[in-house]
Amino acid sequence: MNLNTPIVGANGAPMYGIGGPSAFKTYERRGFCVSFEWIDNEPCMLIWPLRGQDAGVFGIALSSAAKYADPSGAPTRECFKECRSALMEVMGGSGIAIEVYALVDVVLDGMNTLLTMPPAPLAVRLADKPAPIWEITEVDKSTGKTIRESTI
Repeated sequence: MNLNTPIVGANGAPMYGIGGPSAFKTYERRGFCVSFEWIDNEPCMLIWPLRGQDAGVFGIALSSAAKYADPSGAPTRECFKECRSALMEVMGGSGIAIEVYALVDVVLDGMNTLLTMPPAPLAVRLADKPAPIWEITEVDKSTGKTIRESTI
């Protein structure tokens, strides 16, 4: 993975933890690394090649899972198009049929795990939370006690 062009979250912060300890599940299959993680609190399947220093990461969010597999579990036409595009544009592959079929197999193999991932754990949700813009504290001047605190 090329860390000079990292994946960034919604708040613009770089996310280098791909496949790290906060991942729900990771494994290797057919020449690819697969990691199931929460990005902006949405379950995602992240796939990148085992080899290749400048390879990027192909991500599939839970909200787009139907784009890749139909209800019977078979790949859609869009799945083949997206996998070929990801191989050529993101992962540095050639996009030949054997590579595309291998990536489609990896995507379909991980679909059940993606669909059954639990909600993001509290630690992950807190890590994704943006830094506060304002922190307001209301203090009673006579007693010096804090009445309430707010974060925006």
